[in-house]
Amino acid sequence: QVLSNGRNYKVLLASITYFKGEVGDEIVILVPIDKQTEWAAVENIVKGGERQPNADSDVSTVTLQEKDTPSVEKEKQLDDLEI
Repeated sequence: QVLSNGRNYKVLLASITYFKGEVGDEIVILVPIDKQTEWAAVENIVKGGERQPNADSDVSTVTLQEKDTPSVEKEKQLDDLEI
């Protein structure tokens, strides 16, 4: 989960690992303007939070926290799942 503008959003763990997200990185998420949602799409991850905020943008940004980072054990459990 990520927190943005006082709301919690779920994001796919695969999105974080795809962008090689680490603690302290800034996450750019996309959410619908006209609907309430539990989920956000990860648009990008900026290493070290180097991106300058754009006041005109509708894109929300949040910082990756420790609990958002995939653990080796969690990845191993996901690999063991049978579909």
